[in-house]
Amino acid sequence: MSAQQTKYQSAHLPEFQRLQYAFTAHLRDPEAAAAPVGIKSERLATYRELLFNNVINFVDITFPIAKAQLGEALWSRLTNRFFADFNCTSPFFYDISLHFREFTESLDWPDLLALPWLESLMHYEWMELVADIDDRPMALGVDTNALDEALSADHDPQLQLAGPAWALAYQWRVHEWREDSDLSVVKQESVCLMALRADDAALSLQIHEITPFAAFLLEALTQAEAPLALSELIARICSAMPQAHPQEVATMVRTVLRDLIAHGLRLRH
Repeated sequence: MSAQQTKYQSAHLPEFQRLQYAFTAHLRDPEAAAAPVGIKSERLATYRELLFNNVINFVDITFPIAKAQLGEALWSRLTNRFFADFNCTSPFFYDISLHFREFTESLDWPDLLALPWLESLMHYEWMELVADIDDRPMALGVDTNALDEALSADHDPQLQLAGPAWALAYQWRVHEWREDSDLSVVKQESVCLMALRADDAALSLQIHEITPFAAFLLEALTQAEAPLALSELIARICSAMPQAHPQEVATMVRTVLRDLIAHGLRLRH
């Protein structure tokens, strides 16, 4: 019996709290927790339906491809266990999707373990939500010509992201999958992606496939808490690639940064 189901049995609790715990335990898992005395079963069923749909709606919206690929029966079993067992502590509704992803990753169900791509797919779909709710401001009117000049060999600009961007790496090409994709035939293939907010009216999410080298650069920029000098960025790459010639690394860094900017990455300098 779970902690959620036993709390209300504590004799030291006031009667109304024991009733509350009994009520919520039954709503979470009607088959495991008896209904509290004195409440009509029809009302309990209505309460459960409303609460369950309210919570799981956030999950369904965030993971439409995973839901379709798992199938109705497995998805229903998974969402019902999440609703019954997981103790969400965040006051924010959008964190429900994060908790659901973590809950799914913690399970050892054979049906889930047989899907090696599931963790990557759910992370990618969750990242779409992360990008959608990110409220960091995006600079407008970034002068790409001046930035291109600043990246020349005789300059050492201080670089900083001018809009939300993320470097993502997966062992599966999850960004190409759809609800009707046949994942029984997909093969494992590593891929690095740049996700960024477009400067259109809808602030839509853009996804670009990039090289591991470009992902390393982008990650360094996203992790920097202050503007990062181009020379420091080059030094970090040299440290990670001791076999490479420093001048070759410097040229590669400038070339890749220009390519990322051409694909929409916004930088201040």
